[in-house]
Amino acid sequence: MRIFDVLSFAAVIAVTQGISGARAADDVFVPGTETNFGGFYVGAEIAHSIANNQIGLSELDDSITVDGWGADGISGGMFVGYDHLLDNGFLIGGQIGGHWSDITSSISYYEPNVIARGQLKTDWLATASARAGYLVNPETLVFSSIGLTVAHGVGSYYVDDGGGVLSDSDEEFFYGVALGSLGVETVLGGNLRGRFEYVASYLTQQSFTFDDLELDVTPIIGTAKVSLVYGFGAPSPVETVFVNAPESWTGFFGGLRGGHDMGNTELSVGDPDVGGVFDGFGSNGLMGGGFVGYNHQVGSRFVVGVEGGVSASTINFEVNADIGGVAIGRFSVGTEWAANARLRAGVLVNPSTLIFGYGGYSRNHMYGEISDGGITERETFSVNAYEFGGGVETFVADGVSVRGEYGISLTENLLEDIDDFGSLKKTGGTGSVAAVFHF
Repeated sequence: MRIFDVLSFAAVIAVTQGISGARAADDVFVPGTETNFGGFYVGAEIAHSIANNQIGLSELDDSITVDGWGADGISGGMFVGYDHLLDNGFLIGGQIGGHWSDITSSISYYEPNVIARGQLKTDWLATASARAGYLVNPETLVFSSIGLTVAHGVGSYYVDDGGGVLSDSDEEFFYGVALGSLGVETVLGGNLRGRFEYVASYLTQQSFTFDDLELDVTPIIGTAKVSLVYGFGAPSPVETVFVNAPESWTGFFGGLRGGHDMGNTELSVGDPDVGGVFDGFGSNGLMGGGFVGYNHQVGSRFVVGVEGGVSASTINFEVNADIGGVAIGRFSVGTEWAANARLRAGVLVNPSTLIFGYGGYSRNHMYGEISDGGITERETFSVNAYEFGGGVETFVADGVSVRGEYGISLTENLLEDIDDFGSLKKTGGTGSVAAVFHF
């Protein structure tokens, strides 16, 4: 997964360089063109994150690994940065920021005279990053980022068995890299800009100690960020040729997309006397697919459309156990492919750049697999889900646009056919990059 994000980082520069060298004949340089990008800026962001924590427990030669324990939550923060705009439309810059967060995973259990709770939480993060991008028009920048991040994690548990209370907590600092596969930043008016970015953070393993138990935790966090940015720089001239804005967004389109899948599945079981909630089972993987659709532009500012697509994914949840160094069992659940249909609507912030939201429905083909160390059994099943999300799409060449988006999917109850048992529902988050071809 790190390789995918690094390649995406490099691809923004490579693709935009190729585009700038292959302009259509009617793309012309307009003397006096200015942009508000460049110089110092400050910003505020709000984000949604889904995390997958790989958990390891071991004693002597016996071990169990759970990949993983899921978490989700929102975060917000502030950042400051500086961009340097090059004459050819490329931009490089750096940024630092701090963020509070509520990325939480929890487990609870109750029975007569017994209450038990456990929790893992990331309550703040700090990042320092560099970015490189290209102005696809004077008001819109596409970019990738890479940086260092530190996260503060807190683990705790509480047990009351009627005869006494046991509790403990621990906190650790996690360090790692934060890779932004694609971001889009566009002028909203004056010096105010809007930014969308998806960042995958890969953090180091740390160990929480609770009494005599040691819990090894290795987090991966996928985060979609929406920011408001205020730039202090004066408008600067740019001596480059930009792609022509389309006369209209109306028409058919098709595209290819790839990205990062994260999931958090909540299990709730119980009756009036015994039960609990496990929030949740974590999963992550890569996805790729294609889509087709139709846009209709309404007036000069609005675009509505419909599209459908299919995708394949490597996302899965897995538990492995071994005794004396010998694997004795494995259990995994994952998604092989999905098909979806959606409606979307957006606003043109300039003739080439669309900010949009969407809602739709998907059918997910999943599998469950169990092994006793020798024989493996596999079953497949289908799950329905509702989807919603949004993103930014901007033209980078005649008839070609790029799209960065983040979507959330909410599955149906997988246990609805089991009367009075409980519920098993997954929240999925996908950050993706797409190349779109307009006909």
